[in-house]
Amino acid sequence: GKVDCCLFDKTGTITSDRLVAEGVAMEPLGRDVAVKQPIDASQNASIVIGGCHALLEIDGKMFGDPLEKAALLGIKWQYEPSSHTASPKLDDDKIKRTWNGADKTAVRILVRNHFASALQRMSVVADVVSGSNPQQRWSLVKGSPEMVMTLLEKVPKGYEAAYRSLAEKGMRIIALAHKVLNAEESARVGSQTMPFTRDEAESNLVFDGFLAFACKVRADSAEIIHALKASSHDVMMATGDAVLTALHVGNEV
Repeated sequence: GKVDCCLFDKTGTITSDRLVAEGVAMEPLGRDVAVKQPIDASQNASIVIGGCHALLEIDGKMFGDPLEKAALLGIKWQYEPSSHTASPKLDDDKIKRTWNGADKTAVRILVRNHFASALQRMSVVADVVSGSNPQQRWSLVKGSPEMVMTLLEKVPKGYEAAYRSLAEKGMRIIALAHKVLNAEESARVGSQTMPFTRDEAESNLVFDGFLAFACKVRADSAEIIHALKASSHDVMMATGDAVLTALHVGNEV
């Protein structure tokens, strides 16, 4: 027998395994949507990024999805596992945000609905303090743009064109959204008799933006793939990313 076909994973094999938060895209949307630096995310988008994650601490070390670590690093937030609280970093005078009240903003995670591939999303219910506003209970949601679009109360104009345009440039796109719970919904969080369900937490959402990640192609990928093809091997790529993102990587190598 002989090997005549090579199947490679994309992230960490053809591309680097180091994800970098490239930026955020917010309304107005469209094919020419601007991608701003992560630190320029709106307050609501920052709250979703800072609070909607599954990071945890074991023996004093932070563990979790590299994508979530990169996102927190990009918006200059910190997470304190012992109190389940995320907040903006305040120890750097060079940090300039597009919104005020960072010193009075915090997100305390109450409930996590973990990411499920079948659902293409995760969500968190959290107590949110933002600036001078009183504490409110929010549902924070992130996931694939296609799935989050079905959960929005109102889909912004240019939504689909924007995320497709970003994916065509090889970026990995995460949609961000939230909703503020009313008093009745807030009271049911953690209830044993009438719990606030995941379906309720992930419905009638307000769109907050797209978070774009870059994962550069490894320097030696093109050379290796060309050598395999020259030796009559079929080369294929397997990925869970969007088709347009995978197509961009394929064209690069």
